Amino acid sequence: MKLRINKHKNIVRVNRRKLGRSIEERDKKIETREEFWYWEIDIVEGLKDKKDNVLLTLIKRKTLNSIHKYRS
Repeated sequence: MKLRINKHKNIVRVNRRKLGRSIEERDKKIETREEFWYWEIDIVEGLKDKKDNVLLTLIKRKTLNSIHKYRS
């Protein structure tokens, strides 16, 4: 039986872009929901063309009220 050589290398990106802090790095007092002015913001984009859809979600941490904005 002949062995095959894997032609695809596993590449680990050393210079990967950091787009912001991780959600695990936020303060512990935000998790308690005792203070009123903390928000969660999520943005979902398409293929980054001008014609693609975008969804923006804002959630108030204390009251869990949410605002959704959709742009096509």
